[in-house]
Amino acid sequence: MARPLKTRSLKSKLKAVFLSLVSAGTLALGEPLFWLMGRRCSSPIAPADTRRILVVRLDQIGDFILTTPFLRELKQSAPLARITLVVKPELAEMAASCPYADEVLTFDWHIARRSEDWRRRLRALKFCAAHLWPRRFDLAIVPRWDAEWYCQTFLAYGSGAPKRVGYSENVDPIKRVHNYGYDRLLTQALHQKSATHEVERGLDLLREMGGTVTETHLPSVSDSAADEWAQAWLADNEIPNGRPLIALGPFAGNSALKQWPHSSFAALGRRLGTEYGGRIVVVGGSGNRTDAQAICDKIGPDALALTGAALPQTAALLRRCTLFVGDDSGPMHLAAAAGIPVVALFG
Repeated sequence: MARPLKTRSLKSKLKAVFLSLVSAGTLALGEPLFWLMGRRCSSPIAPADTRRILVVRLDQIGDFILTTPFLRELKQSAPLARITLVVKPELAEMAASCPYADEVLTFDWHIARRSEDWRRRLRALKFCAAHLWPRRFDLAIVPRWDAEWYCQTFLAYGSGAPKRVGYSENVDPIKRVHNYGYDRLLTQALHQKSATHEVERGLDLLREMGGTVTETHLPSVSDSAADEWAQAWLADNEIPNGRPLIALGPFAGNSALKQWPHSSFAALGRRLGTEYGGRIVVVGGSGNRTDAQAICDKIGPDALALTGAALPQTAALLRRCTLFVGDDSGPMHLAAAAGIPVVALFG
């Protein structure tokens, strides 16, 4: 047992050395460049006086939803600022419907193999030069607390913003290994190690910057067009207003550790339908279409599959549900934001 642990420790140390060299090299090249571009100022800028803010959130659906209270309070704290949000392409539609961002840009971080992370960094550099440098941001923010894998801190630094805020690499042991040296790329790193909700972490970051927080609830992400779509969907499937509509979310990415067995969801759906007379809707993405239909077939003719709908449309339909039961996933966070009762299963 000692040998694998020693091997793991050696790999971690080698990775730390490599990442330290990467961050040092980034600074060695970036600082002279940004000085020449006039992107380094000595005086701090208060949130209320900031005019151009970059927020980098390249994570999954649930992570983005949990960031919306931060975006709302950031907009309140910096009412004169233009907020640009960078997300992955799959979240572009949802981000565009967020009323707290003035502009949405997409960065595709997908790389076939993690060992080719240098390609992601090169792609990030090109993205910064083409899209972020011309906008001349005053402030760049990375709201993610735990380890990040998608060049978010690198994008924040590469934007040229003179002030860059995020959570320290030392808040979590895993982050300390995989993001070693990232603190050098920030001008303000928050060292909060205590266990707290992800929404509060985002708001704490805002407080640390001098912003104010007046509300902490999750805002709904649906809009009027999505609401009309949801009403039409209910009418097309002949679901009366008085009948309970119960949503199941059996899909949670690629991790088997986060997924309750599909057979268990089917058994639960049958029981809920029998005991409460409810219609069951199985919610998932376009890639879950076959599995969702298989679960519906096991539940019975009263079960419906909703897969591949736009995220605002899914959110609008969830607002009309009586209950959501599902794995730790994007639909689970959408249901929480919709304000309906949620039973969440964490692996």
